[in-house]
Parts: sequence; structure tokens; C-alpha cells
Amino acid sequence: MADLRLAAAEIAVHPTESEHQPELYLVCDDVEETVAELRVKGVEILKPVSDQGWGLVTSIRIPGNIELGLYEPSHTLAANVRKRTPDKRAKGKTKRSR
Repeated sequence: MADLRLAAAEIAVHPTESEHQPELYLVCDDVEETVAELRVKGVEILKPVSDQGWGLVTSIRIPGNIELGLYEPSHTLAANVRKRTPDKRAKGKTKRSR
């Protein structure tokens, strides 16, 4: 049977300088490599890669003349944050009544 699990995904909402146009970004592991692969496939790269502090960023044009952001994050993605596990030392302890 085929593995039908989806890749990790993340969405974040941030204010933008544009009051009419929301910004949407795709995340990649290596933006320079991804840009090179997209160029070979004929994708129009609209901006040079720049460091915005939160990641290395560029944008591409997709059908409909839409600009789509592409970035390599410098922050930890939510999918890579380990879930907290209960402290094993606290196991079996109960709260005292006052």
C-alpha cells in the first residue's frame, strides 16, 4: 500500500506592508538549490535571494501572474519542534491538599 502521509506543513500569519496583497511563501530546505532547479524548469525568478533575518527569501511567478514567495527559514519550523513529554520524575506524585 502506498504511503499517503503528507509532508510537514506550516502556516503563519504576519502583517505586511501591502494593505491589499497578502504574502504567501513556500518553504524549502535550500533556497539556492531550489532556485537553480526551478530555473532549469523555466520558472521565472523575480527577485535575487536576500537575507531577511528570518530566512533567505526570493519569489517566483506562477500562472495567473501571481508572485509567490520562496524561503529557507533560519528559524526552527513547528514541525521540527519536539513535543514536550511529561517529566518522568513527577510520575506517581500527587498534589497535597491544603
